[in-house]
Amino acid sequence: MNTQNTDLPDLIAGALGVSRGTAYDMMREALAEQPEPDYKALWQQMCERCDELDAKLAQPERKPLTDEEIVQTLGNIRERLDGNVFYAFARAIEAKLREKNNG
Repeated sequence: MNTQNTDLPDLIAGALGVSRGTAYDMMREALAEQPEPDYKALWQQMCERCDELDAKLAQPERKPLTDEEIVQTLGNIRERLDGNVFYAFARAIEAKLREKNNG
């Protein structure tokens, strides 16, 4: 049997040795026996998965540096200024923020 141009009823009929019409009837019966999906439960499961994903992907709230932390950071970079003061300052502030929010 050439299966390239054969549809599902032909495959079922050939495999079971029944007519194409009987294969269609068997398919209709099998589909009729399937219960109607509980769409409300499926939707609820999907929403729960979204909530779980949101919780996993949530970023912790970033806390800004206090004035004291900024002054301390400025004091620390005075000793290592090796070029552009603005870049050194920005890197020092970002490092301090990372330390504060992740540690």
